[in-house]
Amino acid sequence: MMHFVSSFIGGNIMESQSLALVGIVQRLSQCKTLEDIIAIVRSAARQLAQSDGATFVLKENDLCHYVDEDALSPLFAGKHFPADICVSGAAMKSGEVIVIPDIYTDARIPIDIYRPTFVKSMCMVPIRSEAPIGAIGTYWKDEHTATPLEQEYLKALADSTSIAIQNVSLQTELQLRLLQVERLSNIKDEFLRNLSHELRTPLNVILGWTQILDEDATAEEVQEGISII
Repeated sequence: MMHFVSSFIGGNIMESQSLALVGIVQRLSQCKTLEDIIAIVRSAARQLAQSDGATFVLKENDLCHYVDEDALSPLFAGKHFPADICVSGAAMKSGEVIVIPDIYTDARIPIDIYRPTFVKSMCMVPIRSEAPIGAIGTYWKDEHTATPLEQEYLKALADSTSIAIQNVSLQTELQLRLLQVERLSNIKDEFLRNLSHELRTPLNVILGWTQILDEDATAEEVQEGISII
């Protein structure tokens, strides 16, 4: 009986998380800015992994920038760390998910950085497996090993995040190109207006003298008109 209840509850949780993931992916597809993406991902990661904290990390040359977070208490938001000492850097370098059940027994952890925090366990997922551009970290205050299902949810979130970032980048590039086209169009219009004005002035003179020459003009007036034209 207990096994049945446990399976039933587990099935409901899985269905709930799957539906949540669908909604998150839809929201990410509608993002217009990187800030919008980060705001969604930081809370979505915590929700999907049922963790006590989550961070959004971007790669900046040889540094890992912990851009934002959603956590029980402050972690690393706004800070930069060398990629070669960070778990996020290791995840980006390998392109693989890193699961750490106990940070105090794992040599990859810069323990002095983590000691002031609540973190006991963590999971770091790269954004893109090839040429990663960032990572999503999730953290637990109690010892916890991220389950295969939690890892799959986080990888799906990371994949959707990658696509959303690419879409925002393309939209930004398109907007810049449209602005350039508009600017060139304005320059062309201004040039044509100036050209029209410059052509119209001498043409008015020519037309005026032509009209005079068509009338009964003296020889001197004809000569003067020809010299001006």
